[in-house]
Amino acid sequence: MEGAGPGPGRRRGRTITLLAAAAVAVLAVAGAAVLVLPTRPGRIPVHVLPVGQNINSATAIAVDGPHVWVASETDRWGGSVTELDASDGRWVRTLSGARYGIHSPTAIAADGAHLWVANGSGSVTELDASDGGWVRTLSGARYGFKGPTAITVAGGHVWVASYDGGVTELDAGDGRWVRTLSAARYGFSAPNAITVAGGLVWVANEGDGDGRGGSVTELDAGDGGWVRTLSGARYGFNAPYSIASAGGRIWVTNLYPGVDGGSVTELNASDGSWVATLTGGCYSFDRPHGIAVDGSHIWVANSGASQAGGSVTELNASNGGWIQTLSDGTWIQSLLRGCIPGVLASGGYHFSNPGLVAAVGPRIWVFGRDGVRVLTDPAARPGRGGRP
Repeated sequence: MEGAGPGPGRRRGRTITLLAAAAVAVLAVAGAAVLVLPTRPGRIPVHVLPVGQNINSATAIAVDGPHVWVASETDRWGGSVTELDASDGRWVRTLSGARYGIHSPTAIAADGAHLWVANGSGSVTELDASDGGWVRTLSGARYGFKGPTAITVAGGHVWVASYDGGVTELDAGDGRWVRTLSAARYGFSAPNAITVAGGLVWVANEGDGDGRGGSVTELDAGDGGWVRTLSGARYGFNAPYSIASAGGRIWVTNLYPGVDGGSVTELNASDGSWVATLTGGCYSFDRPHGIAVDGSHIWVANSGASQAGGSVTELNASNGGWIQTLSDGTWIQSLLRGCIPGVLASGGYHFSNPGLVAAVGPRIWVFGRDGVRVLTDPAARPGRGGRP
């Protein structure tokens, strides 16, 4: 079921693709071709955190005030949660061992007082956010956990999506099971990302896993009732992988089309209507995995299929416009795509196929295969970029 029609002032009805030819102005001056370069955002400083091997296998991140919590899978049945200081990346503690019940952690969420860790082995571990103490581990048939892959907490409720099942709702106060939603009417199909916005729970469904299609299911956060399932070519879903919300919009990363490339679908959080599909050209998506919002900007971690090391794409949260793509590619690669603002922003990032990204104040945390890159973004820099 599709959402309502476009609102006033929004560009709809076509995929937004940035084309190289529109970005370069060439003037003939004294017989020479001169490139006219518009103001660019400027390179973002980056440093590498001196963290341990457990961070290198990070599977999920949760931001909770001054803390960054990182879930890591150390082996098939092992795992840990590491707490870092959000101000300087300092290691605080690592929680692991049998008493925590953390096994193959796939997702993590925080609500200020507690942490909720979804374990791929079929359970959810609750921890005390103040000291990392174990509170309880929830498991058993009644919870309906079947390969939990995503978790979020809002309004006193915890929502857990299972890749081989449905969505389980818990009471955040005491971990009590509320309900498990799994009937066909919900349209769940390998759900692997979840968020809450506008009184609704949004579930991204990967689909059949062959890179074609996928969907997003909307639920009523008050009673778990089905609202609608968004699917079909107009949404541009192709193996939806992650989801985020900000400013009345929902942003969904799509791993495809193709082996490389990919896209981001923007939805209206009030009615689920399609706003735009961002792809191609200057967006430079390359198997986009993680996505984070810091208020005025959106950050997309590209794990990299065609570009060695991967990259991070920065977008304007107000209109989805491309700002720049941070990578170690040469400036000529950006220039050939006609992406003038980001030409001089290339190089020096040394990303290692990032799959996770988190925004904490002026810092953007990018997690890859061999460590963490922290981008210190000048917060005063205004959102730039617009759709063509």
